[in-house]
Parts: sequence; structure tokens; C-alpha cells
Amino acid sequence: MYAWKLVPPDRTPAEKREDISSREKEQEIRQDLNDGIDTAGKKMTVYELFEKYLKQQRNARLTTQNTYSYLLEFLKKDKLGAKSKKNNC
Repeated sequence: MYAWKLVPPDRTPAEKREDISSREKEQEIRQDLNDGIDTAGKKMTVYELFEKYLKQQRNARLTTQNTYSYLLEFLKKDKLGAKSKKNNC
């Protein structure tokens, strides 16, 4: 975790992208951990995220399952599936 400013009132240096402070980031991480959210999941690729979503789906119709399988294979082969939030997707 890195931020240009420590607390919210601090100014972001010139020519740097505006972002939340390190204290705010720390608070978000603590909240995610308390809620049981995988903080590393924020860097998942589209393919990994969709695959995780499919594992949570239950009782879907056969046609829906076939569509999901097709989309999963498409994401595996396409460069879109390799994109992540970190890559500014």
C-alpha cells in the first residue's frame, strides 16, 4: 500500500494523480478483513473473477450453464480475460 498523502487534508504533490490517503486505505483494508473480503481479490483478472462467480452459482438452468461455460472459455482465450483493475480495465 502506498499513498502520496498520510491524512485526507494533506495535499497531493503536483503532477501526481489524486488518490485517497494512506490512513483511508488502511481503514478500507481493515474493513475488508473484518467483512471477510479477500483484499488480494482486487487484483484479479476478469477471467478469475468470472470463474469465482461461477463457482458460487447454483441451480442454474442447463442453457445458462452452457452460456457460462462458453463465456469462460472465451475469456480464457481473449486478452480481455487477462485484464485486471490494476491494468486500468
